[in-house]
Amino acid sequence: HCTPTRAPRRGTIRMISERQIPAYVQTMKIYESETGVETQPACGSERVGIVPHDDGFLASHSTEPLFTPEETQFVIDEAEARAERLGGWTTQRHANYATTDVPVQELPETHKWFREKALPEVLYPFLATSYGGVL
Repeated sequence: HCTPTRAPRRGTIRMISERQIPAYVQTMKIYESETGVETQPACGSERVGIVPHDDGFLASHSTEPLFTPEETQFVIDEAEARAERLGGWTTQRHANYATTDVPVQELPETHKWFREKALPEVLYPFLATSYGGVL
């Protein structure tokens, strides 16, 4: 007795964007520039691609720090001050996995820096350099 094999499906592959999810759209509004800062072009930072896929990589990392020690220390200081002021870190934000963190939007100065400098001047250009072919 022979079991027939199913022919491979041929159809339209649908790409679903997170932009179609209302909660995502609302969350991203938190990170929009309030001063109209323009996103810088791809930065050309040295990066290492890992997990090869097609003509690019699924993941990559910078070969050098994207932020200065002063910038990272400022974020750490504001987060620790908030934790001290409120009696600890946030630990119950995610139902499916445990984290100990603080939402960036709860750190006013860090949130402003993130929106107006980190995203448009550093992170978005790095992502464009790393994944420009698929963004």
